[in-house]
Amino acid sequence: METGTSDCGRGGGYHHRTFAARRRALPEVTAFVADVCEAARLGREPSLRLRLLIEELFTNTLEHGYGGDSDGPVELAFEVGSDAIALTYEDAAPPHDPFAALSPPDERTAVEERGVGGLGVLLVAAMAEQVRYRRAGDRNRISLVVRAAR
Repeated sequence: METGTSDCGRGGGYHHRTFAARRRALPEVTAFVADVCEAARLGREPSLRLRLLIEELFTNTLEHGYGGDSDGPVELAFEVGSDAIALTYEDAAPPHDPFAALSPPDERTAVEERGVGGLGVLLVAAMAEQVRYRRAGDRNRISLVVRAAR
């Protein structure tokens, strides 16, 4: 279920693709992100960061949003600027703001005693310049910005 458009001039443009929320789609998702980063000349470190962020969001959508492989959509839209990429990530899973109860782990607690989960979302929030969630119609929408290497 991959669909999309791409309009990228040198260092700028709009890129959009829709993927089925299936584990086997993850290589296509990361290849698309890598192509966008290369076209945008984002730089190695920001490109790796963006790929990691999207892998985390996609995995969370599969596991927590859709409850496993699904034909449900995952949409990625990139607005490429001269010094940053703005990402809009959408899925049609039940409403959930992953950033609502975001808090860093208690460092005084041993790793074995900490609750499971939540670190991926914390990672996403820490690695992006701006992170926002909103429910748009029947979609979860996460917007974030990653700055290009200087």
